[in-house]
Amino acid sequence: MEWSSEAEVKIHKAPFFIRNFARKKAEEVAKLKGKRLVELEDVEMAKKNREVADISNIDLSVKGCLKGCSQTQIKDIGSIGYIKPKANKGFCVGCLQCVKAYPTNNKNI
Repeated sequence: MEWSSEAEVKIHKAPFFIRNFARKKAEEVAKLKGKRLVELEDVEMAKKNREVADISNIDLSVKGCLKGCSQTQIKDIGSIGYIKPKANKGFCVGCLQCVKAYPTNNKNI
């Protein structure tokens, strides 16, 4: 489906994680009107009706991987989180696996 330049500018103002979803909704509005060109008014109408939008197909990824897993970048919404490891005196068995895995963060070991 073709897009007018004004509609393209408006859709690029949407947050990146919802932009594809907003684009689909604007195209649906234009199709319902029997149009082949998405115009600014179609984007505005889709935005106005967003509270009834179906968001059941949004892909979500939450990872704690420090190795650069790409799933959080591939999905519609992604989050990466981790904590710095530290030795817990009651649980440390002296295997030094933490030193091998995190050589720059071994001050507390």
